[in-house]
Parts: sequence; C-alpha cells; structure tokens
Amino acid sequence: MKQKNVNLLLLWFVKLTGVPMALLFFKPKIYYVDKKIQSRRLPKGCILMSNHKSLMDFVLYLCIFFGRTIRFLMAEVLFNKGKLFASFLFGIGGIYVNRDNYDFSFMQESIKVLDKGGTVGIFPEARLPVGGKG
Repeated sequence: MKQKNVNLLLLWFVKLTGVPMALLFFKPKIYYVDKKIQSRRLPKGCILMSNHKSLMDFVLYLCIFFGRTIRFLMAEVLFNKGKLFASFLFGIGGIYVNRDNYDFSFMQESIKVLDKGGTVGIFPEARLPVGGKG
C-alpha cells in the first residue's frame, strides 16, 4: 500500500475534538529520570517508543504532545479494515507496515520523517495484550 501525506486539517480536527474529552477521563503523568532536563519537548528528529498496553496509548500521546505530529508505525491489519478507515489512518499520519511480505518501505518513510525533524512513534510489542496477558 502506498504511503500518503498527512492531512493536517484532519489531524488537527482529531486533536481538537479528542483531546478535551480525553483530558476529562485521563490525567496524564510524566515522569523523568533526570529532573534537570524535565520538559515535554521532544528533540527534532526523534523516535518515540513505548509499550502498547491499551488502545488509549495513541490518545494519551495526543494529549501529552499536543503540538507535535507523531507519525506512528501501524500494522497492515489496521489498514485492511476498509478504505475509509485506511484513509483516516494515513490522514492522521500512520505509516503502513506490512509484516507479512517483508516489505521494508516503512523504513524509508520513517527516515524521511526523521530527516525533516519529525517524530516517529513505535510500539515495539506490536500487538495489544489479550485479556491482560501479553
């Protein structure tokens, strides 16, 4: 599947409508190992990795890094749920990863994002835990 550009209008619509609702239900807490460099600012051209514990991970990143566009690597199963949903995922910055065909074009797209000073988000566990077992 060919990568598409981020639709900034769609991305900001998602942020402006989703973040206030998320803040009603979640209180994000950020902990730093080194208190001297405590900041919510990510350096230019960085990779953001975390465990994938729930579907709300993405929403929390929208809240915590509101002004930043994070391009997440997303598996082919998400893009195969329909053309409209696939367009939505591409519109909010999803990077298509085909885990079955050994297609590494997602690496080229990630490098382009990093070279432009963007942020790539990765969930290395790759799948959500089922029934609390991961």
